Amino acid sequence: MSGKADVIIVGGGVMGLSIALHLRQLGVGRVLLIEKRFCGAGSSGKSGAICRQHYSNEITAALARDSLRWYASECAAHFHRSGCLFFTDPAQAATMALNVELLRSIGINTEMCDTATAAEIDPRLGLDDAPAVCVEPDAGWCDALGIVDTLQERAATVGVELLCGARAERVVVSGGRAAGVELESGTRVTADVIVNAANAWAGPLAATADINLPIRVTKPQIAFSLRPRDGHAASPAHPIIADLIHGFYARADLPGQTLIGGLDIEADPEVPDPDREPEGIADDMVEDLNQRIARRIPEMSRSRSRGGMGALYACTPDHHAIIGTHSECAGLVTCAGFSGHGFKLAPEIGREVAHHIVKGGYDRHDLEIYRPSRFAEGQPVRGRYEYSLLG
Repeated sequence: MSGKADVIIVGGGVMGLSIALHLRQLGVGRVLLIEKRFCGAGSSGKSGAICRQHYSNEITAALARDSLRWYASECAAHFHRSGCLFFTDPAQAATMALNVELLRSIGINTEMCDTATAAEIDPRLGLDDAPAVCVEPDAGWCDALGIVDTLQERAATVGVELLCGARAERVVVSGGRAAGVELESGTRVTADVIVNAANAWAGPLAATADINLPIRVTKPQIAFSLRPRDGHAASPAHPIIADLIHGFYARADLPGQTLIGGLDIEADPEVPDPDREPEGIADDMVEDLNQRIARRIPEMSRSRSRGGMGALYACTPDHHAIIGTHSECAGLVTCAGFSGHGFKLAPEIGREVAHHIVKGGYDRHDLEIYRPSRFAEGQPVRGRYEYSLLG
């Protein structure tokens, strides 16, 4: 693989694939996507892939809203609309209610509900702690691997060149701008635009161009449990649960199975070397997550564990992505640091990044709030109503 491309994208997750697909749809000539293993090998293939819209920043919420619509319409075979219930303690009820009004103002279908309504949605819920509850009926979840496969197939169909099994060793810089990528094999491919969508590997790649990305890599863990069986049938699927009181999220997964993860991103262990981090889950984390969900869905105390897995988050100081070009290195575009939010935003961010590369500006959503320089400028992304990572 050599020669000149118009745009090189490093990273074969949903974000890189989405950008590549949209670039070709906008008429860009040679788009080359480089992935060191195979598409979806990183966090995209291990994502909880929950599509909810509950953010307290209008731009992020709107990106989630439009991306959810894309998944539901363009990847219907891999999208499951289950609704989502958000739980917080009474002290945060007023803040959640304000956030609901913000979301409703931009066309998101959501509302506060009382515990009686929550019990009607799912009678199995334990509601003795009298939480404040918000319902988002349009939320759902995706089969992550199905989405990756679909994006890869569509990208290939429109002419994206996929180079898998090749590690991008460094960004080649010439005259103060990105000029290409050198592979681990020593091969160089030139391009006027390089997109760094390498997630946990984005920081080291940027460093080869003397760009310091404030990204730390952490390892969240997900457990799988079979819901209890009554007779020969497993307990039916439940809505997505985002529980700020007990610090977990959960959704249905394979038939009869539930996926459970923790909500405290600061509690996830930091990873010094993403290439050497095992992809499994610690036994004590499996037990802990199963205990948490049983507090909200008591029947899950009779669930059967099916182990779990670990993924990698690329986390920024404000837990929002770094998106945009760098004044220190023209032609280098970063799209990384999503801190666990990337999957649900990938369709719209991919479209906007492609639009920015081709036309010099964003289209429906102004992504300037995610610009790389914001930390040096003392302008991290903030929500209007902040009460958790969800908000």
